[in-house]
Amino acid sequence: MEERGTVCYTVTHEDLIDFAHEIMERTKEMNDAEKAESSSSGEADYYTRKEVMALLKRCDSTMTKWAKCGYLVPVRIGGKYLYRKADNISTDRLNNVASLCNTVKFIIYTAM
Repeated sequence: MEERGTVCYTVTHEDLIDFAHEIMERTKEMNDAEKAESSSSGEADYYTRKEVMALLKRCDSTMTKWAKCGYLVPVRIGGKYLYRKADNISTDRLNNVASLCNTVKFIIYTAM
């Protein structure tokens, strides 16, 4: 079996911040594209917060964090916060975004 050498990378704090911003920008672009595509279909159905929590198997605090970060933002209709079904709420898509963001946070934390 062949041994491989050790590789060291030097990553600055600014590099990590730029990387995090790029990931967030790409995520927002994907969300905007999905919203534009789904809004043209004319769907107007909504999920309640409890339905989304059950669908995604996530707790209330995660939903609040995602709303603050812009991953899954509810709309206010008649005094209630609802989630558009047209936003393609799927466990895989949101878990991938959350996992990627957690990785970036870990990288930034360990670099400090």
